[in-house]
Amino acid sequence: MSEQTALSPAKAIASPPIKRIHFSGNYATLKNMGYSFQKLFAGNYQQWENTGTRIWKRGSEVTIDELVNYEGYFLAALLAAQDSGTPINLDKDNDLMIIVNRHTREVGLTKADEENYLTQRIAYSSYLTELNSRFPLPPSSERSDGQTPSQWYKNEQIALAKEAGVYQAEHGLTWITMTLNELRPLLALLKKGWLSVQITERK
Repeated sequence: MSEQTALSPAKAIASPPIKRIHFSGNYATLKNMGYSFQKLFAGNYQQWENTGTRIWKRGSEVTIDELVNYEGYFLAALLAAQDSGTPINLDKDNDLMIIVNRHTREVGLTKADEENYLTQRIAYSSYLTELNSRFPLPPSSERSDGQTPSQWYKNEQIALAKEAGVYQAEHGLTWITMTLNELRPLLALLKKGWLSVQITERK
């Protein structure tokens, strides 16, 4: 987390590169690996699906239903953890907590990433408490500007939500959980050496 004060304005963040999962394996063997074939006639797309992992013939791309738009970033984080020997963060039920940054799309998979996320949640709760304290109690009767108490309260809540949105945008961590069963098809493809991260710079 940055060392800015809780009420600091959001900074402009450059658009991150796009990371996708590229498939380089043998499509003919996918049925024997538990994949079901589909042809989507709207675009004549061919895909193979297994427990939410989808392999698309067009573009040789792999998508994951539970990680839409984060797939390539997830694989990059998983490979980095494997290369460094850092264990990924599985809980007692063998669910994986995946920390994602909604700005950069980067993904964290370790216990340290989870602790950083929880620290942010505590700071955000404190921030909301501070933000609420800046708004006075609603008026008991019509204000001089003609607003009724309910109108005033609605406008103040809109203002509060906007400020809270700015804070969340700057510190935009959230989390997704996946079970090992949901991850198993992807891990099997990775074990075969059929997956890589494809990076495309945004224009």
